This record gives sequence, structure tokens and C-alpha cells, in this order.
Amino acid sequence: RAALFVPIGAAVFLCHSAGWGLLGVLVFGYEWRRRKSLASLLAPWPLFLPFAAIALQPGVGASFDYGAGVASYKFAIWLKALADRWPLLDMLSVLALLGAILFALHRRWIDGRLGWAALIVALLTLVMPRHFGGGDFADLRLVPIALMLGCMAIDVKAPRWVLWLAPALFLLRLGVTSLGWQEDSQRLERDLAALEHVPQGAKVAGASAYFSGQWGANSTEHAPSYATLYRDALVNTHFALPGVHMLSVKGAGAEFADPSQRVAVSPGDAVDLSNHPPAARADYIWYFGENPVAKLPEGAVVLYRSPTSLLARLAKRPPAR
Repeated sequence: RAALFVPIGAAVFLCHSAGWGLLGVLVFGYEWRRRKSLASLLAPWPLFLPFAAIALQPGVGASFDYGAGVASYKFAIWLKALADRWPLLDMLSVLALLGAILFALHRRWIDGRLGWAALIVALLTLVMPRHFGGGDFADLRLVPIALMLGCMAIDVKAPRWVLWLAPALFLLRLGVTSLGWQEDSQRLERDLAALEHVPQGAKVAGASAYFSGQWGANSTEHAPSYATLYRDALVNTHFALPGVHMLSVKGAGAEFADPSQRVAVSPGDAVDLSNHPPAARADYIWYFGENPVAKLPEGAVVLYRSPTSLLARLAKRPPAR
């Protein structure tokens, strides 16, 4: 079985490196419950082969940074573990899951085969830096997994009414999330009409309104990337960090990539795009956000406008010398 899991571990790593890491934690947690010794650290050895690929990967140490305000940030990633668009519902959902796990722990209803893994992942959310291996929010992504494993570890012979009640939170969140995604989809479908004005192979500078205190994720932050899909356009909203992503950007500079599209604003403020850096290397500027646009680069001509987006053709510039 161990020999079989050497290629299985490598295949899991190729599919999703974080999933491979979680698999190793799950195996270790299971073995720790069984052995309670340091030998448990070596129990997942059939999964170790990808460590060689990680060590040889260029840019593997590209970032290892906790950022500013570590304590408040770590608290926030737990508070916003299920952040979507309704803060009260999202916070109550996290509290409900934590309450169920802690109550089960108090009553000794936690199965250690998954319980230890849940605890380890929870600790990793505090130990892991925000920026790791060139990525962002490495620790934040572990919080929902810790909650999931904690719930899965609850082992009790519950009354039938509890079994019917257990899926209630999931069904509620599935419903409100589906409604929110449907709303986003309809808005995006309308705003993609701007692509009728974009020729094949154009350079498009995406711009997206960004609030530093925004509750949930910005659903249109990478919407300009649709220009690549439908018009083979070069857009600055792709993930293209050297040594981290397989995609590389040519012809517009290394800085013409995510997160160059972010434009910091406050709710209700007008947006000034007159000096949006990616626009200096583009033919068009495509803005997404509910904040109105007050200024565009000099000579820009608006081709499409909606309540949540704007597309403008930029003035021709003389070639750089």
C-alpha cells in the first residue's frame, strides 16, 4: 500500500498542492491518535516525493510575509471565514460551527482520527504567513478546512431530529449564495456586452474598485480577463507571478498582471483613472465597480457604459524611444 501511495501522492500534488498538504496532515493526525509518538511524523512518507519538486521549483521562496497587524488580521480571517455578502449571516454561521465543535469537544464527542487533523489545521491558520510561495491568503484558505474537519470529527449517536437539523445551515447558505451568484451572473452578462467594441488581440487595462475594508470577495476583480477568452486580448488581470504560475505575460511588462487592476476607493467616492498605471501599456481601459468614474486618461473615448462598468478606447501614444 505504501508503494502505491508514492505515485498517488504525486498525482494529488499535481492536481492541487494544498490538497496534497492536507492529505499529509490527515494521515499524520490519524497516526498520532493511534501511536502518540514522533514516529507519526514519518507515517506519511509515501507522500514525500513532491517535496523534491518543491525544493527545485524556481521562486519557491518568493514570499514569506505575515504583513502588518498580524493579530487583528488573524482574528479577521476567522471572523470572515465564510464571508460572502451578508456580514451578520456570515459571522453567525462561523459562530454556529465553532459552537458545535466546542460543545462536542466538551462532551468528548470528537473522534481523534479527524479531530487531531482539525486541530493541526486550525493551528496552521495562526502559524502560516499570509504570503507564502508567491501566493496570497495562504492562511485564510485553511480556516474553512479547519471548520469542516472539526464538524466531520463530531461522533455522537444523536436523536433523529438533530440529523434533520444538521443540514439546515448548509441549505440556508447554499440558497443565499446561489441567489447572490445569480445576481452577479446577470450583471456580468450585461457588462460583457462591452466586448463588442474590443478587437481581436487588443491590450486591455482592467480596473476594479477595491475597498480595503470590503467584507466579501470582489466578484468582478478579474472580470476583464474575459477579454482574453473572447478576444485573445492581453489583459492585466491574470495571475502571472514568475516561478509560481505557469502563465507568463509577454509584451506588456512584468507588472502588467494581477493585482495591478485594483483601484483603492472609498464607498461612494468617484474614481480617478487618469493615471491608472496599466493604461500606459494598453489600447483600452475596462473598469468594473459601482463607484462612478470621474476622470479617464487624456484623450480616452467612452465606448460602453453601464451602472457597474465602463469601457473606453485610449488615445494613441507615440512609441517609446
